[in-house]
Amino acid sequence: FLGLKNLSIISTAQKIIKRTYGVDVDLSKLGLDDKKAYELLARGDSTGVFQLESAGMKRYLRELKPSKFEDIIAMVALYRPGPMSEIPKFIARKHGEEPVTYYEDHMENALKNTYGILVYQEQFMQISKEVCGFTGGQADTLRKAVGKKKIDLMKKMKGEFIEGAVKHSNADRGKVEAFWEHLEEFANYCFNKSHAACYALIAYWTAYIKAHYPDAFMAALMTADSDDTDRLAIEIAECRSMGIEVLGPDVNESFKDFAIVPHENKIRFGLLAVKAVGGGAVDAVLNARKAGGKFTSILDFAKRVNARQFNKKAWDSLIMTGAFDQFGTRSDLLFNLERIQEYGSKSQKEALSGQTDLFGFAGAEDMRVESSIELINAPKQHTDKERLTWERELLGLYVSAHPLDRYVKYFEEQTQPLSQVQPNTDGQKATIGGIVIDVRTIITKSGTKMAFV
Repeated sequence: FLGLKNLSIISTAQKIIKRTYGVDVDLSKLGLDDKKAYELLARGDSTGVFQLESAGMKRYLRELKPSKFEDIIAMVALYRPGPMSEIPKFIARKHGEEPVTYYEDHMENALKNTYGILVYQEQFMQISKEVCGFTGGQADTLRKAVGKKKIDLMKKMKGEFIEGAVKHSNADRGKVEAFWEHLEEFANYCFNKSHAACYALIAYWTAYIKAHYPDAFMAALMTADSDDTDRLAIEIAECRSMGIEVLGPDVNESFKDFAIVPHENKIRFGLLAVKAVGGGAVDAVLNARKAGGKFTSILDFAKRVNARQFNKKAWDSLIMTGAFDQFGTRSDLLFNLERIQEYGSKSQKEALSGQTDLFGFAGAEDMRVESSIELINAPKQHTDKERLTWERELLGLYVSAHPLDRYVKYFEEQTQPLSQVQPNTDGQKATIGGIVIDVRTIITKSGTKMAFV
């Protein structure tokens, strides 16, 4: 089911909201007329909103300016290859820019909520009963014929439909015949309203949460897409456009998943999103922090976090992605890592054994650990470029900065965003900006070289 992922996002967002703000968001009690949710959709700020986040849909939402739940249902049903051509007419009629007309006057009752446009299966079933005098069984047979493109059955029912409309409602034969022709085209894309309404409800819920708790929604969205760096890049850009800062991992603020920094309009990377940091290592960090509070230094971290669960790979990855930046430079911490690990391991062994001079056990002198060790400055500090490369390798993308930040003004003036390169510009030249991170060369069937950049 397409909505399962989004229901998971909603559930995660609810938990974040409860944990951070102490608010229970009960969607079962939520009305369908929330002003902020519709304003968000009218702006086209629908990245992450179920069924409504494509570039084309955003453009139509800005034109439509949905103001009621029926509008969302209709857009879900219309935004598909067949009926998409009806969207401009739907928008124009909603705003009174085009008169609302009906295929035949007797069909108004079934089509008035969609401004005279046939959108759902239920509408032609309603027309068949109200205008043509069909029974419920006949209407359902018509639905099956249209929905499953049963040509022979549709030919048989065509006469029954047209004659029924003329006899039962004194409808205009020519107009009913024209409607039937449209219905035959509709068979290629018919969508039932109940299905569209279910999708629209999930879309509305996600829009509501994004409008009222944008930080919690985006944190939940990024958690769901934590293994998809292409999606994460889009979502981080969305956060920035919303004024939400996305920060790298931090051993004192991060949780397993993406989480918000309370009342600061910031989101922290989850520890599980860092490559080579497994669930056991994350649990070790969170358990130690829960038991003893925030870590005060790199040595405090080494003493308190279970060394058997938190291995060297986890150390390397978290240092290189900046999770320990408050305790020293990444270069210095990496240079001293072996000593830091040894200090932590010995501290934990001593605490576990309980061997001290007080008891005079043999070997106690060897087990005693210095209360602290002094870190040595690394002979050379890594460059910004190297640190950003680490982030991209271990997080999948750049977070703290971007190698092209210094060229933003140039790109704005000289290049075109990929999102603005539309299919109808095929064959035209476009200048884009970016970093080449990989080139794969192949030999085509004709023997020529072709590269994927």
